[in-house]
Amino acid sequence: MKKVFPLILILSTILPASGKISLEQAVNMALERNHEVKAGLYQVKQLKLEKKEAFTRYLPRINATATFTHLNDPIDLDLDPLRNLLIQLETSGTLADMELQTILTRGTGLTDAEKSAYTTAIQSGLNNAIPSLNMHVLDQDIFRVTLDFLQPIWMGGRLRALNRSASLKQRSGEQDLLLTRERVMEETIRIYFLNRFLEEVIQVHREVEDGIGAHLKRAESLYQAGLIAKYQLTRARVAHSDAQEKVLRYVSDLQTARSVLKNLIQLEDAEPFELSTPLPYLPMNRSSLQWKTAIIANNGTLKKIRLGRKLARQ
Repeated sequence: MKKVFPLILILSTILPASGKISLEQAVNMALERNHEVKAGLYQVKQLKLEKKEAFTRYLPRINATATFTHLNDPIDLDLDPLRNLLIQLETSGTLADMELQTILTRGTGLTDAEKSAYTTAIQSGLNNAIPSLNMHVLDQDIFRVTLDFLQPIWMGGRLRALNRSASLKQRSGEQDLLLTRERVMEETIRIYFLNRFLEEVIQVHREVEDGIGAHLKRAESLYQAGLIAKYQLTRARVAHSDAQEKVLRYVSDLQTARSVLKNLIQLEDAEPFELSTPLPYLPMNRSSLQWKTAIIANNGTLKKIRLGRKLARQ
């Protein structure tokens, strides 16, 4: 039966023993430690905050401004000397009018006693009528608060476009993060199973090497007994040497693949580990058209292009 590697893998949920790494663990470690995935997470958080900020444009804006001033001394304005001068002038004018009225009425002017009495009465009335001109202008500590309230009502659709644009940017950022995660997962799964595949290849070639080694020993015994020619012994030695060379080559490939996997999941070089998830083989039960349709429908890059078109229209 023809067998191929699956494109979609169901990750095991069973935790491996100490020192062993399952496929699920390797993928989780790669996603948690990959710098591009971390940067994508922070980018999505930023876009979510920008979306919230765009929504606040619908809400009223309240701006409060406060100032505090401290003077060395309070400011007072003393105009009482001017008030006294006004009272004196008004008293003199009123007394002169009364003097003239008295002369016209009784033929003589006011006596000194009358002048003194009238002066006292007039000044007392003016003192009661004119308030004190000693004014307090500014306190020593001055505190002011200004409050502005702004409610946007209509901006020609710009607010709706701004919010739609922020929403599309967030979805595009989430799609970028999804693509990055899928790429990291795909690479980790591919390298993980490449390691398992090379382990099985090495095991098979070591079995082949052991078999050819046993055949070489029999060939040497037969050659010593004179039952086979030397070229047959040489052919067995060449086959054994070729089997050893293949084992060494695949061992070198496995070391390289393990180094790549260590780099993906960010393990220390001295940290030993063993891969516990076996290499799966599943039959291909879909046609090429079914695979194509599924890939086009779920392709992250195509989804991001569609989001980009919507964003451009906004």
